[in-house]
Amino acid sequence: MARDAGHVASLRSLAVLDFEAGLYAPAMKRLERALDRDSDDGLSWFYLGACSLRLGNLSEATRCGYRAVRCPGTAAVGYDLAGRAAMQRGDVSGAVAIFQRALRANGDSAAVAEHLMLALHAAGKTHSAHQLAQWRMKQSPTILVPWALVGLKDENALAEFARDVRSFVGDRDFELLETSLVFADLGLFKEAAKVVKAACVDAVPAAERSFLPLYY
Repeated sequence: MARDAGHVASLRSLAVLDFEAGLYAPAMKRLERALDRDSDDGLSWFYLGACSLRLGNLSEATRCGYRAVRCPGTAAVGYDLAGRAAMQRGDVSGAVAIFQRALRANGDSAAVAEHLMLALHAAGKTHSAHQLAQWRMKQSPTILVPWALVGLKDENALAEFARDVRSFVGDRDFELLETSLVFADLGLFKEAAKVVKAACVDAVPAAERSFLPLYY
């Protein structure tokens, strides 16, 4: 940066650090400077939109997501960002279509597959959601979002999910809370709360419970 104040990769990398620290305003300023230099930097568009999503500006997040779609190598993350904005806006059927585009752009993305299965669940397409979840569980048996989705079928399945997952996960509460946040990020707060209650509260003796699951 001392040698080139408009160096795109450096501006973007510093912006990502700001984004991860919740410093969205300074992150956006850096990203806008990067895009002034290179308007086709897809990752800068993505993180600019992600900042807007965190700040509740869904229309701007959508715009940035679709702008990232047009850049080399960032079509999947761009569609995924637009789909997350659609979910938060309550446009579930629209989100399903967008996440399907994202998965076609990158069929190896675990995050996109998870978002699509949760959108299908929210749209009432339970069979399709569970099919995708079962496929992901065979591919990556330790990824917890598909397990949680299948567990939400009924109370017995949820209790079984909590027992099974706590038997093989290392840092149990941390991993399960992170799983619940995937649901919450798409506006599925009731489902997120059910996952936390079943796996981090009901499945743990009262004397051994952490305060964090209760906070979440």
